[in-house]
Amino acid sequence: MRNGVLEDVLNIMKLNGDGLQDYQKLTVLMFDEVKISTTMEYDVLRDEVVGPHSQIQVVMARGVASSWKQPIYIDFDKKMTKEILFNIIEKLDKIGFKTICCVSDCGGGNVGLWRALDISYENPVFSIPNGR
Repeated sequence: MRNGVLEDVLNIMKLNGDGLQDYQKLTVLMFDEVKISTTMEYDVLRDEVVGPHSQIQVVMARGVASSWKQPIYIDFDKKMTKEILFNIIEKLDKIGFKTICCVSDCGGGNVGLWRALDISYENPVFSIPNGR
């Protein structure tokens, strides 16, 4: 499995999304860093050693008004940044899935992201580069 946006998953979502109404493609992004075992493994297919890593960043896209959920991004030992978040939102937008909210826990990296986006209790929204 490659790091970053899971393009194959997005391709499948686009195909499946062609049969959905617009409201069924309204999307919430959920992301979290998960602690993983710090072992090294050998990838036979790629002839490379993977790891050791201590965290995996996982982003899931989920339907707001319909019952679907897909992992769409993974990366090892990487904090969520506005650039990564905006890239994911843009890619989903291009295939017809409109992200209307994002959720995370209050881990240190996520708090840093919310600060970078100027998110607070008084201002719980942010704009992406295309102005939405």
